Amino acid sequence: MDLVNFARRSRFIRSVFSLPLYGRNRWMGYRQAPAKAVLDRVEGLVASDVRLRVEEFDGEFILGPRSHILRRLLSQGFYEPQLEQLFLTHLTPDRDVVDVGANVGFFSVLAAKRLTTGRVLAAEPTTAAFSRLSQNVTINDVETKVILYNGLVSNETSLATLDIVPGREEYSSMGGIVHPSVVGQ
Repeated sequence: MDLVNFARRSRFIRSVFSLPLYGRNRWMGYRQAPAKAVLDRVEGLVASDVRLRVEEFDGEFILGPRSHILRRLLSQGFYEPQLEQLFLTHLTPDRDVVDVGANVGFFSVLAAKRLTTGRVLAAEPTTAAFSRLSQNVTINDVETKVILYNGLVSNETSLATLDIVPGREEYSSMGGIVHPSVVGQ
């Protein structure tokens, strides 16, 4: 048994660390409260989509005011830089790319800008995210390299139910909404 699992199972160790962890979590919540209040206010006051420059994805993107991706970009200044780097290490410029669940198109645009002869198939089933995806492909001038598909991609031909959180389409799922940030919304 490794040390982490032992610590998780030991009542004594959990009790020793529970108060410091509780205190740390409260302190972090206290320190982040002003930023969260500003982001909540932005979400409530902004009446239409927002256009941002996102350096690591080499483009400008339109995002909905309720999007948690927008919140992350505004609070941290970046969005998934490690995943973006991993994606680029596996991108082959003369091959095609399929972006299933493209959302607003961060990876579709990034791939399209790096491809030489390949093209991107960007599939997005939600209406709102697909609309933003289409706009983002145009804004970033990669329409000739991106094929847009508004629908689900599956290995089966059948009808499917897509659960959507309006304004936070990044959490859409065929298997029910399970992400803790949006459960019950």
